[in-house]
Amino acid sequence: MSVSIKIVPMQNSLHMFGDPDRSSAYSLSGHVQITLSPHFLSRKPAKVLLQSLELLFEGQSEVSAPAIGYSAVRLCAITRELVPHDHPVLLSNDGDEIPGQSCRWNATFNINVPGWLPASSSFGMDGSGVSYQLFATAKYVDVGNHKRDTSPHHRTSSSSSSSSWSLSGIYSAICSGQRTATAEHNVSMKRFFGLPSEDTPGPVSPITYLLNSNKITTSRNTDKLQIPPEILSKIRILASVPEYVNVEDNRATLTLRLRTKDLKAEECQRLQLVGFRVDIIQKDKCRSQPSKEYKSRYPLPAEELQPPNLPLRWTQRSPLSMDYYSQSGKPTGSCSRTFSLLPPSEDGQYLLQNENYIFANDATHTDIPTWYTLQTNIPVMHNVPGNDDDDSIEWAGNRILRPTNLAGPLLTVRHEIIATLFMSYDVPDSTQRAHQSLTFSVPVKFASPAPRINHGRGKFELSLSLASSSSTPSPSSSRPTTPVDADQVLTAQCDSQPETHDALNDHSDSDSSPILPPYSQFYYSNGDRKIDPTPLPLYTPREAPNKAIVESVGFCGSSAANIRKGLHRIIFDTASALAALAADNSRNPNPPQNTASGRLMIVASVRAKPGKEEPLAELLKLIQKRANSDEEPGTFTYRVTRRIDAEGKYLPTFVVVEEYDGAAGLKDHMAAPPFQNLIKIAKEQDLMDGEVVGDFLDEI
Repeated sequence: MSVSIKIVPMQNSLHMFGDPDRSSAYSLSGHVQITLSPHFLSRKPAKVLLQSLELLFEGQSEVSAPAIGYSAVRLCAITRELVPHDHPVLLSNDGDEIPGQSCRWNATFNINVPGWLPASSSFGMDGSGVSYQLFATAKYVDVGNHKRDTSPHHRTSSSSSSSSWSLSGIYSAICSGQRTATAEHNVSMKRFFGLPSEDTPGPVSPITYLLNSNKITTSRNTDKLQIPPEILSKIRILASVPEYVNVEDNRATLTLRLRTKDLKAEECQRLQLVGFRVDIIQKDKCRSQPSKEYKSRYPLPAEELQPPNLPLRWTQRSPLSMDYYSQSGKPTGSCSRTFSLLPPSEDGQYLLQNENYIFANDATHTDIPTWYTLQTNIPVMHNVPGNDDDDSIEWAGNRILRPTNLAGPLLTVRHEIIATLFMSYDVPDSTQRAHQSLTFSVPVKFASPAPRINHGRGKFELSLSLASSSSTPSPSSSRPTTPVDADQVLTAQCDSQPETHDALNDHSDSDSSPILPPYSQFYYSNGDRKIDPTPLPLYTPREAPNKAIVESVGFCGSSAANIRKGLHRIIFDTASALAALAADNSRNPNPPQNTASGRLMIVASVRAKPGKEEPLAELLKLIQKRANSDEEPGTFTYRVTRRIDAEGKYLPTFVVVEEYDGAAGLKDHMAAPPFQNLIKIAKEQDLMDGEVVGDFLDEI
């Protein structure tokens, strides 16, 4: 009898979307197949006590180069116990055995993969880079070859006595020796720009950079006339590139806009743009250790879990090359290479027509300033020919176009567009012209666009058990997951049914698989659910149209006459309803005009957008300072608080407790300058995330 295991993920690759993000996670699902194969022509039931089944997902980054030697970093190590040590499982084909046939059990798994991990990559001659593996280890004892306990205490007259098994028999089998079965499976991680969508991708939004004189390099040639520095410093340049360039495209678009600022009219009429040159470059860099910035941004395992303190389980390097590089290089060194992505037949230089005084009218005052615009499509090569003596091929591989920010802590890829403007200047009181060039660079990002969601090719459903041949493969899920009990996931399958894992792997990356959005699209890092960015239409009263709702909360089993205090819930649309509050008090949600106590209490909560917690907090503090002063006699209490988690850390939600001298006190408070300032700034700077929610209250 033999036992073997195999890892069968639901897909061969895991898709991630957007930039690396610590607050997001992705789901890697599948099953570990346990195969129990009896001896040839043996009719004796096979029995195995599965003592434990452990699954490990591990990622690593490797690099080797003559200048730095060999270096490696463990990116993550996530362990799941599919069969815990204290809950062994007895597996047997008793009653189902067919001579010469095997029986299988599937233990399903679901691993939350951190969203900050870099995509898989391969560099150099030996394929160093970022790689991920799944490791499964099963520990078991063969109890089928041991005699059953036939003592009178365990004998029964029932028909089940022939298959009974005593604790003493299992114990003796355990003492006879534990065996181990292992399996591993490579996991490819792919990262895409943006989120998947059902819509056809539209034009990519541009990113514009304002280039001042401190970001522009001016050519220096003492043998020729120079353009006065005070004139060149007046030139303003706007450079626009796409938010990303598809890594499969053959060109990248660059748009330049030029004008002068505060330059005299006569000087504007002396400046010419003669031509320009563009180039697009790729910078590959490897280092022996992660940078401090990378360590502070992403949670790498502790130093004692890093090699050589804890060696890697596998490596892409050959033993010979590892031994060679381990004896050379600097312990904290780095090496890099830079090459152009322009085709060899292109020099990237363009000459413009003569007498091109593009700044001649800049000094003329106009309501809308005019910019001189240049636009060019830069050709891009995907495989750049290299030199025979290029040593960088050994550690970085061939000169191919790679996605930007691809490779992780030890290998990085950057792209830049370098532009040079050729300027001329008519020297006053002379027929001579001064020539000078202005050079600058802007970053550009190459990435793969997110695939489209296609619902027209069929349905898919998730299932704990993958033993059925009708199971449909699903892609990477980003939904929250919970551990699954091993007793619920072990399902048997005999060879009389066809195996399904090969079909799963064959179609795991097909276009028919739907793609689920990432976890961070629906939840914040603390687990709170995000507000839907496309809310349902809000109710608008006919008398005074507005985007605020006053929703009365009723009480079951009581009449209105028996209710002394009413509870009104207010929901504000932060983009428009708050502005309406300031613009027209008649459009405000109507607070109770009379309360039993004569006072009006409000508990309101607002959530700040990520990164805008501090500006919103400062505005609320200004309101609190005035509200608790003598300038607002109708305000009795105004306290600004902030939610915290179990460790006492601040969350992005603010809760304000307010108490006023009736509706009149609330009206005076809302008319105060700090409150009006909050409404204005919150709208202009988009500080609030979702809705502002509050309750009108009164004491009972």
